[in-house]
Amino acid sequence: MVILEILRLYHLLYIYIYLVFITIGGHLAKQNDSSRKYDWISYAGSYEENEMSYALSYKKFSLAVLGLQKSYRYYFKTDIASFYSMLNMGILFNEIQISCKNESARSLMFYRKFLEYFGNGRFPVVSDNIGLSYIATVIYLRKFDEMLKENIDNDSLIFDYQILRYVDDLYIAFNCDQSNYNKVSKHLKRYLQEVASKMNLKLNFQKQKVTETKNISDDVYANVYDYMVNDEDIRYSDRYDESQIIKLIDNLLELPDDVSHEDIEKTIINVLDDHKFGFYYTEVLNWYIYKNRSVFTNSRIIDGLDRLLEKIDIFENFPKQFGRMIINTEDDNLIRKYLNKIFTLFRTNPTPKFIEFLAKEYLLAHNFKHHDLKEYICIHSPELYQYITTYCEGNYSIPKTRNYNNNYLERMNNDPILNYLWFRYKYAKNESENLEEFAYYKNYFDRRLTYFFAAMGESGVISKKGKISFQQTYNVQNVKKVLKDWKTKGFNYSDEDEEKLIEIYRTRNKNPVSHASSELLYKNGTFFELSGYIQFLDDLLNRVKKFVVNEVEG
Repeated sequence: MVILEILRLYHLLYIYIYLVFITIGGHLAKQNDSSRKYDWISYAGSYEENEMSYALSYKKFSLAVLGLQKSYRYYFKTDIASFYSMLNMGILFNEIQISCKNESARSLMFYRKFLEYFGNGRFPVVSDNIGLSYIATVIYLRKFDEMLKENIDNDSLIFDYQILRYVDDLYIAFNCDQSNYNKVSKHLKRYLQEVASKMNLKLNFQKQKVTETKNISDDVYANVYDYMVNDEDIRYSDRYDESQIIKLIDNLLELPDDVSHEDIEKTIINVLDDHKFGFYYTEVLNWYIYKNRSVFTNSRIIDGLDRLLEKIDIFENFPKQFGRMIINTEDDNLIRKYLNKIFTLFRTNPTPKFIEFLAKEYLLAHNFKHHDLKEYICIHSPELYQYITTYCEGNYSIPKTRNYNNNYLERMNNDPILNYLWFRYKYAKNESENLEEFAYYKNYFDRRLTYFFAAMGESGVISKKGKISFQQTYNVQNVKKVLKDWKTKGFNYSDEDEEKLIEIYRTRNKNPVSHASSELLYKNGTFFELSGYIQFLDDLLNRVKKFVVNEVEG
């Protein structure tokens, strides 16, 4: 389903993942002991200033770019194409090791697998996340900056220069003899191409520009007018009112039924973009929808949206925005018509995917209280319905783990190595790495089983100093002996279970990830076999947990 696919791609299905990215970035920022920390580099936010969004840092960057006019005659502008998705994870973690020398191998492995897991093998792309922005901007491009600066320093044709970079947007202002202007321009292009190639990056040639700094204001994409004059945030209300929305709706109504996304976007741009003050149409549209909602109660706008609803296919291109426009009217007749359109399109086969967005926007605005609409979603979009019932209705929170009186069960709850083994197992499963998946789950099983043995006071598991020996569960004979003894106390354990357990331990010793014999490399059909073993071990652990907790906790 569309909504679930977008949430998957942006990795925000759980909000805590977004926060974990921020935490990892902040931790690496503290650990970064690199002697090179250029003040001309900006990322989306600032850990030093406790700024968690990009707005202020981008404004400061924009002002700094405009300030280049005072001291420099020329400037070179470029950016990196598809920056985040192009980041090479091998290069990134080599840079992390250089910049953060005190990080452990375990932590580095976790960070890498975590990023790859939620980035589908690549660096994750999450809008306005300070953690990911810091990692990409400051750490990944460390060597890029050093090589670029070294090349420019050694260029005798350049008198003086200044570099400004915001994530992947790069400005190089410089002074040189007018007669050498073309040569310097070529040199800068060559330097950038060389360093980008070494960092496995590609420059966006379509956005490259070399010209005089008197033209630089044309490139500064931000509203810096109020910020410079009044030190205030953007004030769209000085330049926009109901008339722009009325004009936008009228222009959209004139479009043909089979209009393309590009034509709709062009129509919105023509009405809402303001290049003089750097207003971009999406920002203006969001200002209307979320901060100036009363504008949609205008009778002419309500009438226009009513007619636009008859051309609902237009909504497919910007469903969230158009849906919110109608909801903001608070007009009962229009909203009823809007819902009827949604119900009708839910019954079509195949169901247009943008209808899920329209339905979701209505439910979000009404605290998910519309029984009939949710029933339709349940029938036609069961995955979306599951998402709504699980994460949207009420206050969703991550369940807390149970607190145990038994010292060893409580230690198991807080064992970071167990969490690491579980994560590696889930990562391997996600990547369909069957041998690794089995190896990590088996190690997870052994370690957790040892904690249960310790909680029951089994001999040989706990040393005189109270330390746990995890070697006991490596041997199937030790495990068999304990589980048979528990069987006499009521533990659910059969002869078939024992045979399966012996078979699994033998298979573990054939896994090339765990053992040199590597016999599984020559065996066909291991995928279903190993998956079945994991299911069995998972069930056995659940039975063990239930039995042990009942025995030691009462």
